[in-house]
Amino acid sequence: LRIGPGQHLDRVTALLEALARVTPLAPRLSRWNDVAELLMCGPRDRIVLDADHFSLEDIGIVRRFLVARALASLEAIGSDRTGPQGRAILALPRTRWHHWPLDLVQLEALLRTPAAPPAAEAAPATAVTAPPNPNGTEPRGFDLRAPLGDLSNQVRRTNEALLALRGTGTLDSVAAETLSAEIARLERAARSLALGAERNPKLAEELDLDALVEEELAVLALQSRRAPRVRYLGGEALPIRADRAMLVHTLAALLDLLRTLANPGEPVEVRSLRSPADQNRFSPPRASVRLRAPAGVLGALTPAQLFLPGGLGELVPGVGASELCVLARLCAARGLELEARSIPASPPQLEFDLSAPIVERTSTLLAGAARSS
Repeated sequence: LRIGPGQHLDRVTALLEALARVTPLAPRLSRWNDVAELLMCGPRDRIVLDADHFSLEDIGIVRRFLVARALASLEAIGSDRTGPQGRAILALPRTRWHHWPLDLVQLEALLRTPAAPPAAEAAPATAVTAPPNPNGTEPRGFDLRAPLGDLSNQVRRTNEALLALRGTGTLDSVAAETLSAEIARLERAARSLALGAERNPKLAEELDLDALVEEELAVLALQSRRAPRVRYLGGEALPIRADRAMLVHTLAALLDLLRTLANPGEPVEVRSLRSPADQNRFSPPRASVRLRAPAGVLGALTPAQLFLPGGLGELVPGVGASELCVLARLCAARGLELEARSIPASPPQLEFDLSAPIVERTSTLLAGAARSS
């Protein structure tokens, strides 16, 4: 049970700690202070937050925590569930509301082990316990989601062990940075494999590309304060239809790549924009995220080479040789487009465009505006 910041929750924590000492099988209690810490929580953690003092700007991070962890849940404590914060929080999955101030029954409920999740949310057991094929080959349609979930958890635990070692001061800083980059590469690779292994990918949803990019950059700023700075240009509402998970994963991978290429003092430029007006008139309008940074060690490669299997080689620390190749193919399978281009400059620049279709009603409005002009 991970309890957030706030005066209300300081008092709640003291009471829960006292109750936990006399409650059999009470969960372990811990505190979090920065909402970005939720992205490093475990797959079954329950989060407690103070809805009366929660910033709506952070709601996207809480949503990501819940979407990525099907067995996790949220306990919201607040005085007004009908206010903007209350409505936004209650719209999240697996969320319970506790009216402030809490009584003894509510405190005991927080310490109670939650009921087992529905069978639909549980990890599929048949895929990993099925008997082996008599011919010794992999069974047809083998479900990889469970073993890939285990791999992701192992990577997370490895990263937690590294953070613990760093805290002791016994680990060489250069070695720690190298190991951290390799763990990040493993984490992205496992996520790519999980997305590729989905038998029934989620339907594309309508979302605002500009708002999503701002949300991801805010998470990046909280997680990596010493990374090269990112300069963002946007502000225009860009309603698109896309697979959110694939879009977020690809954007994060591109940002990691470009931040690695940029030297200290060199910014990574990110902007959201509509597709150029001179594109093929029969193509549906699209919106793009454009990322640009110094090409660095990739300056000698052509854009086409970047997307070849093994095209990146070992040029970029912490980035897999075929990472862009895999991303481009996954994007194409989900209706997204990933393109790269070299920009002549001093120093040479590398630019990526990640685009998705603008929603149909917006397409109609744009077409009407074009005819009237």
